[in-house]
Amino acid sequence: MFFTAVCLSKASRRALTPKRGNKDFYKGTRQAFLPGGHRTGAPGKHVIRGASKYRLLDEKVRVFVAPSIEEIKKSEVCCIGVINSTFLTTFALLFS
Repeated sequence: MFFTAVCLSKASRRALTPKRGNKDFYKGTRQAFLPGGHRTGAPGKHVIRGASKYRLLDEKVRVFVAPSIEEIKKSEVCCIGVINSTFLTTFALLFS
């Protein structure tokens, strides 16, 4: 009878990297922590004590700037993505 080698009996202790993870694993580049970098991290922190369990930080919250409603209405492709009864008609008019 042979004993199982210690290195084969337990899970690998190496760090999990995107190359070693499955196809959906993305670790990121930690750019959220860089000053002036992209905000890719969590928008807040977990709080141990207090009424709320999660506190949003204003400097980390993602801000999306949308065009004005007039620009959206004037654009040619304003109705793509709206699914209703006139979706197919609008889609046909835009791409005909």
